Amino acid sequence: QDAFSYCPSLTEFPEIPMSVTNISGAFSGTLFSSIPSLAHLTNITDAGSAFSGCPNLTISPKLPDSIEYASYIYSSCYDLTTVTNIPEKVIDLDWAFYGCSSLVSITLPFVGEKLILDSTDKVLAFLNVTGPAKEM
Repeated sequence: QDAFSYCPSLTEFPEIPMSVTNISGAFSGTLFSSIPSLAHLTNITDAGSAFSGCPNLTISPKLPDSIEYASYIYSSCYDLTTVTNIPEKVIDLDWAFYGCSSLVSITLPFVGEKLILDSTDKVLAFLNVTGPAKEM
C-alpha cells in the first residue's frame, strides 16, 4: 500500500510479488505514461487509488480479474484517454474516473449487474458531467 507513491524518479515499473493482495495507492503520483499488464497478479483484490494522480498515464493497464475494490483507481489521471479493462468482480468504483478530463473511451461490461448502486451513481455521474466521455 502506497509503496511507490509520489516517486517521480521511478522510471522502471517494479516487479510485484505474486503474494501481494493490495496495491492501494502504490503507484499514485508516479510519472509513467504506460504500465505493463498486471493480469498475472491474481491475488490482488484491492487497487483503490493505485494509479491516481498519474498525470502522464494515457491507457489503463490490464488488471487482474481478482480486483474487487477500485475506488479512485484513475482519479486525476488527466491524460488518460482509454479504459478497457475493469474486472467483472469489481464492486467499488467510487470516483474512479474523477478528474480524467481526457477520457474518451471506457468499457464497463458489468454496469448495472454487480456494482453497489451508490457506487454506480458516482461513476456514471462523473461520466455524464465532466470531460468529453463519449463511449460507454
